[in-house]
Amino acid sequence: MNAIDAIGLEKAFGDTPVLRGIDLTVAPGEAVAIVGPSGSGKSTFLRCVAGLETFDAGALSVAGVEASPGKANARALTGRVGFVFQSFNLFPHLTALENVTLAPMKVRGVSRAEAREAGLAMLTKVGLADRAHGYPSELSGGQQQRCAIARALAMQPEVMLFDEPTSALDPELVAEVLDVIRDLAAEGRTLVIVTHQMDFAREVAGRTLFMDEGAVVEAGPSRDLFANPKSERFRRFLERVLRAG
Repeated sequence: MNAIDAIGLEKAFGDTPVLRGIDLTVAPGEAVAIVGPSGSGKSTFLRCVAGLETFDAGALSVAGVEASPGKANARALTGRVGFVFQSFNLFPHLTALENVTLAPMKVRGVSRAEAREAGLAMLTKVGLADRAHGYPSELSGGQQQRCAIARALAMQPEVMLFDEPTSALDPELVAEVLDVIRDLAAEGRTLVIVTHQMDFAREVAGRTLFMDEGAVVEAGPSRDLFANPKSERFRRFLERVLRAG
C-alpha cells in the first residue's frame, strides 16, 4: 500500500482554481520534493494531503485513510501524519519538552513519564537536548523549527509533511533544519517537502515535482529533473532561482 495516493485533486477558492488535477503517489520510505513559484498551489496541495484543507474533486488516500471531496480529514489522520509549518506554531507558554510531549499525552494517552522519556529522545534527535526546558521565545528560529519537527515525530507518524520549513529562517539557520530533514530521509522515513531550496531537493528527494499555476508541469527523479529540465517553464524557474541565490 502506498503512503500517499492523490489522483486528480482539484480545488478552487471561489472562482479561482488553485489545484488543477494533481496526481502524486508516494511509496513508504520515499522522500519527494515539491518546488515551484509562490502561488503555484504547493502549500494548498500539502494541506489537502494533511487533511487541513478540503478538496473539490479527485481521490486521496493518506496512510491508509481515504478522504472524500468537501470533507476535512485532519482528525482521522491525527497521529498518522506529521505536519511541519513554515512558522513553527509552537505553544509560547510551554517549554520545548512540553510542546513535544503534549500531543502524545492528550491524543495517545501516553503517561507523563513515558512521554517525557520519548520527548527527550526526540529533542536529542534534533540536537536540542540542552534546550528542553527553554521556551520558544528563548530559542532561535532554527531551534524552534527543530522543536516543531521533534513535536511531529513524537506522534510516530507514518508520513511527514514539510511546508517550506526554512522560509521563515535567517540564512545562517537554514542548514541546521535541513540537516535534520536530511537525516530523516536517510532513515527511510516517508517525507513530502515543499521547498525553495533547489540543491536540497536535488540531493535529498528521490523525486521532485515542479508545480505552476495549480498543475504539475514536470516530475521525475530529482537528479535527472534538475540536470535536464524538459519544459521551458521549469528551465526559466531554475534560472531565476539560481540567479537570485
